[in-house]
Amino acid sequence: MIFIRVHREKDFLLYVESLQSLMFLFFALDHYNYCCWVSVHLRDMQSLPATLTKDFQKHWVVNKTQKRFSALPIDQVHEQENAKVKGKGGDLNGQGEPLARFDCKIFDGAALVHGLPTSSASTFDDCARTIFQPFLHRELQGVKRLDLVWDRYLHSSIKESTRQKRGCGVRRKVAPKTRMPTKWKDFLRDSTNKEELFSFLSQIVITEECPHDKELYVTSGTSVISRGDCEPMMDCTHEEADTRIIVHLHHAVDREAEKILIRTADTDVVVLLVGQLPALLHDHPDIDVWVAFGMGRNFCHYNINTICQNLGEDKSRALPLFHAFTGCDTNSCFLDKGKISAWKVWKSHPDVTGAFLHIVENPFQPVDVSSAHIQCLERFTVLMYDVTSNLVSVNDARRELFCKKKRIVFINWYDALLQNIKRVVYQGGIWTTSRQAQPTVPSPEVWGWTMQHVHWVPVWMTIPEAAKACKELIKCVCKSEAGCLQLITDTIAVTLIPVLYVSILKNELLAVNHLHHFPCTMCEYSVFTSTMNTLESGDEGEAIR
Repeated sequence: MIFIRVHREKDFLLYVESLQSLMFLFFALDHYNYCCWVSVHLRDMQSLPATLTKDFQKHWVVNKTQKRFSALPIDQVHEQENAKVKGKGGDLNGQGEPLARFDCKIFDGAALVHGLPTSSASTFDDCARTIFQPFLHRELQGVKRLDLVWDRYLHSSIKESTRQKRGCGVRRKVAPKTRMPTKWKDFLRDSTNKEELFSFLSQIVITEECPHDKELYVTSGTSVISRGDCEPMMDCTHEEADTRIIVHLHHAVDREAEKILIRTADTDVVVLLVGQLPALLHDHPDIDVWVAFGMGRNFCHYNINTICQNLGEDKSRALPLFHAFTGCDTNSCFLDKGKISAWKVWKSHPDVTGAFLHIVENPFQPVDVSSAHIQCLERFTVLMYDVTSNLVSVNDARRELFCKKKRIVFINWYDALLQNIKRVVYQGGIWTTSRQAQPTVPSPEVWGWTMQHVHWVPVWMTIPEAAKACKELIKCVCKSEAGCLQLITDTIAVTLIPVLYVSILKNELLAVNHLHHFPCTMCEYSVFTSTMNTLESGDEGEAIR
């Protein structure tokens, strides 16, 4: 305790005495390094000239605040300051302490609803007036402009199909006197609940008076309601708050806002801001954009300017397409390949940046399979699964990896990859045109999606499934009228397909010969003679067909 006290009170002489009293403990506890270097440090401190001793008594510690008992050792203060600058991931990722004051704050309404403590509220009206509204009122005091942006919920959209996969919540009508649900997260899983809640909160917010020197913008459906000293915003047809935030950011910058904070918990928003900021900086070089990101212990601040500076202009603009290609809310990721492994491949194969930028500069352009950009994306996919490969075709890479590893390799067939690229181009077009309040977005039907039971589902491939295609190569010789193909589909998929696949890839006709007489408990299978003749002639492509 005395050792801590000497630092807090800046008593240098007592520091030397207390350190000398602690020396025997380092030897007793066998702390070798402390024994060596604390002895040297203690000798140096005891040998200081009288003039330096006086200086040490004033400057050997640092005051964190103006309070008397707030002094800390210089090395400890240095470590604390480094932690502030670097954050969890290092200073290169833009994480750090935010500015003391902002001109504008843009809030993702859904992030606020998820993050605010609602357990003390008894009804929805109580929650809105005692928790939500006071929070916005406090935030508005420190800025000139505040934007509250909500999601829209369209029943026949790709995003709605994605929400269905997250599960259904408990339906409860939102009304002023309705009691708050005990399971808040389950309540927020229902799209209708959120739609009613967001509309209810917006009405509460806009009914309050706004100071004349402040600007308040609240979205309601496609319209934007403004209060205070505001310039009206045009209607916006965006579905998600992710892209709608970009519209509000552009409007705030055009209104001479320079220091802007965006509160969200969605990674897509951070990625979109990085992709949009280079274009904003060309017209407004003085803007400084920060993001308050995450919830609870994972909450932190990111400076988008720093991230863009470290990535460079081209890579920053291409980042949204990289995010869509490697997996986002509306597009699946590659099996066993996450963002980190894909990022390492991007660093070693920077040519793919040009392909991403081509999609950015040409939104919703039909996919040309002969394009060099599509071939570059195909090559990028091959490298994600084998960085040593010299192949460009994913089909060739799949065949090569199968022969090396003696097992099925889960790299996409070219047909499946092409459907994935179509979905990437579609999502990239939505993100690229996010600065427009009313963009023209085509139907997803020709972009790797199909409508099934009022929901959009991905088109995984256009070629027949292997299990169904192999049925054309076999025949049932049992006496049953319906046959037994339906009953042993699993047997076909597990036993017949791998053997046939090995035969075609490795040209081992001996393995194929075992299929001439394929026994089963219910019937016998015989491979068509024409198929066998085709395989023996070496025409593998015709045999596959």
